[in-house]
Amino acid sequence: MEPSEIFGCTFKNKRAYVLGEPVSVASSGTAGISLETLDGPTVAYEAGSGGPTGAEWRVVVRDLSNGKVIDDLPTGTPAHPQLPRTEGGLTVRDVGIGPATSIVVKSDGGVAWIVSAPKEDGYYQVHAVDKTGSRVLASGPEIDPTSLALAGSTLYWSEAGRPMSATLN
Repeated sequence: MEPSEIFGCTFKNKRAYVLGEPVSVASSGTAGISLETLDGPTVAYEAGSGGPTGAEWRVVVRDLSNGKVIDDLPTGTPAHPQLPRTEGGLTVRDVGIGPATSIVVKSDGGVAWIVSAPKEDGYYQVHAVDKTGSRVLASGPEIDPTSLALAGSTLYWSEAGRPMSATLN
């Protein structure tokens, strides 16, 4: 039996916080969280939904010592953003550029992810958000979508079979 909600907690404060529901598929669309990852009291995950009124893909970072959301970010910005459009009498809006394929987080809230983007946005993108701001570290069809790793403050991924790295402050 699948869990109806996913919780996060720390042993220190002994309080659990609802992060969301697991991804589910229904006739009206999909919704839920996935790719949960922890470092100390900090959790990051993708919160997504999609249906007839559009799709939404966000990376959420929360502090489990108090339950507060540190960041709630779209997975990316399209190279050619679309205005909301009407389809079948419904207003359609998209948030983010596609689903995340991997996420890493630091205990201080720094986060990075790889997103599966549309062809015009480079197929895959590596994003980072930390004390220095938000940036796209790489973009292209040869990024391995599941290669993201973090060791200390060094972020690693593979592109065209070569190891790549950047600092996550």
